[in-house]
Amino acid sequence: MRRIIICLSIFLVGFVSSNAQDIHFSQFYLSPLNLNPAMTGVMNCNARLVANYRNQWASVLKSNAFSTYSVSYDQKNTSR
Repeated sequence: MRRIIICLSIFLVGFVSSNAQDIHFSQFYLSPLNLNPAMTGVMNCNARLVANYRNQWASVLKSNAFSTYSVSYDQKNTSR
């Protein structure tokens, strides 16, 4: 019984103190490594740098608005 209470209290403390946010971009197809990481290096150019930013619900939530950032870089393997 004591073990169950300890596990439950650890779970509740972790649940209450955790913060997370899913990535939601309006134009998700412009964030290729977030969309499908397996397609790294599959592109029509030699190198690609992508930077995305979204400020969601800024007019409603004011200073507590959700901000999402993403930066990625990949390149083709040209050693073949």
